[in-house]
Amino acid sequence: MTLSHPAEKAEGIPVFLDVGGKQFRTVTSTLRSMPSTKLGAIAQEAEKTQAKSVELFFDRNPRIMNCLLDLYRTRKLHLPGHMCIAAAVEELRFWEVSLKLLQDCCWKRLESHENDEEVVAEIDKFLADPYAHFFTKDVVSWRMKIWSMMERPEHTMVSKIWRLVFSFFIFLAVLVFAFQTIPKFRSFSEAMKNTYPLLSNWSISDVQQTLDLPPMDMLAITTPDAWITCLEYVTSFFFLVDLVARLVLCPLKKRFFQQARNWLEMFIFAQTVALLVMENKVIPDKVESRSISKVEHNLFIFLGALTAFRALRIFYMARNFDYMQVLVLSARSSVKELFMLLTCVVSFVTLFGTLAYTAEIVDGLTTFPSIPSGMWWALITMTTVGYGDVYPVSVGGQVVGAVCALSGLVVIALPIAVIASKFASYHDNLSRCQQRRARAAFLERNPEFGDVGGGGGGGGGGDDDDDGDDDAVSTSAERDNLRMRGVSQSEQHETFDMCARLVTDTLNSVDGPKQWTTDDIA
Repeated sequence: MTLSHPAEKAEGIPVFLDVGGKQFRTVTSTLRSMPSTKLGAIAQEAEKTQAKSVELFFDRNPRIMNCLLDLYRTRKLHLPGHMCIAAAVEELRFWEVSLKLLQDCCWKRLESHENDEEVVAEIDKFLADPYAHFFTKDVVSWRMKIWSMMERPEHTMVSKIWRLVFSFFIFLAVLVFAFQTIPKFRSFSEAMKNTYPLLSNWSISDVQQTLDLPPMDMLAITTPDAWITCLEYVTSFFFLVDLVARLVLCPLKKRFFQQARNWLEMFIFAQTVALLVMENKVIPDKVESRSISKVEHNLFIFLGALTAFRALRIFYMARNFDYMQVLVLSARSSVKELFMLLTCVVSFVTLFGTLAYTAEIVDGLTTFPSIPSGMWWALITMTTVGYGDVYPVSVGGQVVGAVCALSGLVVIALPIAVIASKFASYHDNLSRCQQRRARAAFLERNPEFGDVGGGGGGGGGGDDDDDGDDDAVSTSAERDNLRMRGVSQSEQHETFDMCARLVTDTLNSVDGPKQWTTDDIA
């Protein structure tokens, strides 16, 4: 391979680039076509000084250089397929190349990368520990240690054991709530037996079938078995202690009262106390005196219905699993899509419910007594549930039903697809967020692996790929001759001023600028 004297060529001054140990060569006429970039500015500076050649060293990743030099030749910027997008973007910023020049075939990769970065940042913010700064101190108080045990299950082995115990009581509380409604585990209260002695010989199911009492009334005149009541007291006491302990230990009281979980627990505790007072004091006295009023009866029924909120404790488990929290985050980010889904469903349910009602009454049928009943049928049909309790009988009503069923598939499927894609995006990027946190924790423990000062972070970049490196100088003789002259290789030069100074140092060296000949290269 030979290189003629620059004066004999019309392209300009030869430029030899050593990027991360790999050599590239071009001419200033190619680089100066884009003077706003770093290499273009260097080429202009070199031509002003009438240099015979320019030799520069950059401790950067060489993988981007082929695409970068192609940009100067063809005015088209592409990204290497084997290179990380984040690393490629960092290198383009170093070479002062605008991302707006990127071709549309590679823009999708960049856009996908940016979207993933936004999702990861959103997940990281959502899962961030608001109390993390309290644990950065050298000395952590005993209160914060206990708080860490209760709120940070990944902190220590004791924290993990506490989380298992807490999860056990959550499931126990839900099971106790469910078992309370089973007639087999209930019996008539002592007040009812004293007032109505015959009940001692009757079972709850016999009384319910004979008197045809509503289920809520049966719950009012019966009480759970002793072992269920004991478990209920134990679980209620456990959650009360947990609530009080977290209130006392919480370093941010304002944030404590901003969490829905704490308000739910206080509400459940107040409801439990009120229900116990009604069951053990008010209702027995009223039953014995046979003077229970309608208001007291309805109040007791209302308090019993509020017991259903205890089942919400199962959602406390979401704190233990990042994937469940990501599900909540994806639902929060899909509010617009959910609102669109609700609007479409309500609109079509109203339309088809009205049409079905009209089609039936035109034929003199009373399949749907009112439009609301027709809307109920339309909702069940559009959601493909199809209870079969009511359905149109007339020909017109059946046509409306067919159109309603087909429309439901489209109206519901389209927004659901968007919501599902958002959840998939959050789910796929959760592992990236976890890796980012693990890397941050590792760097905190091992600061010697932290960010490199200066600008050499892009050098290296994994295994070199020799495919397509047409601009790389490959022979050992050429590598031996392409050495920096008059420039220290121990420094990293990341700004244009630094690069311009390299050119000046090369031109003004003691021996003067060396003229490249075929003997130097051959």
